[in-house]
Amino acid sequence: MASNAFPPLANVQIPAQSRAISTSCCPDKDLVLLISRLGGLDRISLWNSNQGTKVWETDVGDEDATVNVDGIAWSPDGQSIACMLNPPRVTLHSIQDGRVISSLPLEVPLGQDDLRLAGIWWFQSSVKGPKNTAIPDIFRRNGIIVGSAEAVLKNLPYLDSLQEDSDKFTATNLFAFQGSQTRVHSKSQLPEAISSWPTLSPDSKVSAVDSSIQHQSSTRPTETLDEKDESNLNSVLMISDTLGNVYSFLDGAFPLGVISLGREASLSAVEKTLNDPKFLGHAKFNSVSASKMHISPTIIDVPLLASRKTRDLARLSSIVRDLTWYIVRVAREMKEAWVGSESTTGARELGPRWVEALHAKQRNFGKVSADPILDLTWLLTTGRASEALADFIGSGEQMSERGIQKWEQTMSDALIKLRDHSDKRLAQAFQRVHVVLQELQGWQQLPQFSIFNLDFKELQEAADAVARGTVLVSWLSATVRRELYRFKEFIAWLRYECANNSSSTEPNPSRHDILEVNNYFVSGLTTSVLDLWFEGEIPRFSPRDLGVPEPDNGPLDAVIQRARSCSMSYDDMEWQENIEQNDHSSIKRNIVALTDDLAARCSNIFAHAAGAASRSAIVHHLEQPISPTESNTNLISTFRERIVLNVSNEFLHNYLALVKDHSLLVLVQSSYGDAGLGVTLKVAVLSLQCGVDPSKVLPASVIAAEYFDDETIAVVYRVNNRDGIHSEMETAFLSTFDYSGLEYLDAPYNRGMGANFEELVTSAVDEWKIGNIGSIPIVVTRRRGLNGGKHGECDLAVNGRKNRRVVCVVDGIGSRLESFDLGDEGEEMDEE
Repeated sequence: MASNAFPPLANVQIPAQSRAISTSCCPDKDLVLLISRLGGLDRISLWNSNQGTKVWETDVGDEDATVNVDGIAWSPDGQSIACMLNPPRVTLHSIQDGRVISSLPLEVPLGQDDLRLAGIWWFQSSVKGPKNTAIPDIFRRNGIIVGSAEAVLKNLPYLDSLQEDSDKFTATNLFAFQGSQTRVHSKSQLPEAISSWPTLSPDSKVSAVDSSIQHQSSTRPTETLDEKDESNLNSVLMISDTLGNVYSFLDGAFPLGVISLGREASLSAVEKTLNDPKFLGHAKFNSVSASKMHISPTIIDVPLLASRKTRDLARLSSIVRDLTWYIVRVAREMKEAWVGSESTTGARELGPRWVEALHAKQRNFGKVSADPILDLTWLLTTGRASEALADFIGSGEQMSERGIQKWEQTMSDALIKLRDHSDKRLAQAFQRVHVVLQELQGWQQLPQFSIFNLDFKELQEAADAVARGTVLVSWLSATVRRELYRFKEFIAWLRYECANNSSSTEPNPSRHDILEVNNYFVSGLTTSVLDLWFEGEIPRFSPRDLGVPEPDNGPLDAVIQRARSCSMSYDDMEWQENIEQNDHSSIKRNIVALTDDLAARCSNIFAHAAGAASRSAIVHHLEQPISPTESNTNLISTFRERIVLNVSNEFLHNYLALVKDHSLLVLVQSSYGDAGLGVTLKVAVLSLQCGVDPSKVLPASVIAAEYFDDETIAVVYRVNNRDGIHSEMETAFLSTFDYSGLEYLDAPYNRGMGANFEELVTSAVDEWKIGNIGSIPIVVTRRRGLNGGKHGECDLAVNGRKNRRVVCVVDGIGSRLESFDLGDEGEEMDEE
């Protein structure tokens, strides 16, 4: 007996009580994810399986809710982890530091608030584009259609980036040792329309806003030499709940809607076909006593994933989302600069405060009902100031050169920001959104895009809102220019009066325009027309309200004839001096309310269109639902599934069940093709035995088992004594055995009878009890004693991929993590 087989890699004491699940091992890295419980919340921690060091630890979920981590899935590129939480929620964490990349929105159907998530999988796309083609991509279009909205936006310059305030670090994060910091994620500050907007991940979408990507690529040219990892491209993240709903996400980020199975069941052991967008899974029905899983698979066909339409929609949705969020942030920044916020004072408050200070000075002089604006106008026109005004100009902190300069600087900065943000940011962003909305209107007219269910009325209303925004920002820019000119004239007059008031000599010549100063007294000093852009209702004006005539939809020849006749007549070409001007004072101009309304409209449009893939899905059930009847299937303690594609392009479903009280392992194999037909069943009952020496074999009690690869099963067991029982304090051992060459018994199966794996295992155990079938003895001769595992069961996580070959064991207490290298197992077995 080789009792020291499998070289140990790590043996570490875990600070908190932790557990591992079957998918804890990273597929392509020496990492293992552990789940711990602290204060009613689950925490995840990433450990190096070779060295036993903790990389990072972070919380999941919110502090005000009890959250359980019930499953994880690793991204195909190995850079992120999808955590399935209950109450229903899915979060993506970075493998670098554990931060939350995004929280995926789950569209829970109405009336199903009691559902729970049951399974999570992340499938890599098997369709890869050709690297070398007959016609090289000289212009590097990267699949972008020439003339499309994306192609137009690609040739436009990036918009100026805004300062991000989402990533804020504390002193602990900045000065803690690497690997020892614990991140606590704050709640998202995104608006509801932006947070629920379907979008791709930042690394796979086209940036139309921030120029930082272009700057990074230009400043670090060495990194561009490496080939970009596109493993996540066209991958599908799939989540199943207990009420028959399947949620899917393109690239692990873009929601594709909800697929209903038509029955209250979850999916288990899901696999994707190689060439077609078909997913094969086994319907699992949960009851109070036990769960039952169908033998025949349930097939989900999503034909829309076979075309590029879904990705084109996802890219357009991501572009509009970034542009809209950019517009919302710019509008809020403009409002904060002008009106102010809870922590800052807006520039518009300086004028009313100055007038109020002058009014207070007038009350001190006994003029209670005096009007400050009247005194200022009297001084402007006559050059004579009242006693209160003269005293106010000649004294006080607000009338010092420092106070005037601060007022001028604050107002100038705010007005210049309004002007530049309107011209260089909002106007261009609105125009880019309009380009995409026009393309969607074209999609709505084409029959091949009818699956997206785009509503022309909703698109037109969104386009009208964008047009109003473009008009409003141009109008605001012109108004700000006039306001800035008047304010500068007012400051020049104010300095002129201060100089004259403090000097007894002959007054200096004036350099200000008294008409503009008087206009600023009337509109600008106490109340400004700029306030209309940041208060009031949502603008819903039409071009006709602005004086633009309605378009003439008459025949083209009549319009051409009218234009020709006007060009031939001098009276019609003469400039009309008396032009009637419309009163625009009643027009709503709140740009902040407009941007929020635009974000809500566009979010609803893309959210509905994103569910086209799920609407096109076809679900095939090959068996009737299983009724929740009582049975003795609760003798199964744990079970594991593994689906592989054999050499005949058939799916081979391996089912491993651990039977309680008897320490039996029951293996079930079912094979079927892409259509799920022609299911063949085989079953084998195994009894594990430990070969102490060549002449002595003792039975063993299996406490954990897991499929290691297509040929090997890893088990953790304890050796029974002569009476056939074992002590809880005895040493646990890790071992493996080959299951590929076992002799299985053919099991009868009639499709459509509602047969399930659990009843098949139960009947096989019953037949074994009465002696109709015998068990296959599995004698293990190579084992490794565990330092932990002396109490209760163990958690087993394996990675049987090439060049990995790692087994991680967490004891029943959850206080010790042990990892072992199984890389040389095959060579040692050949030598033996």
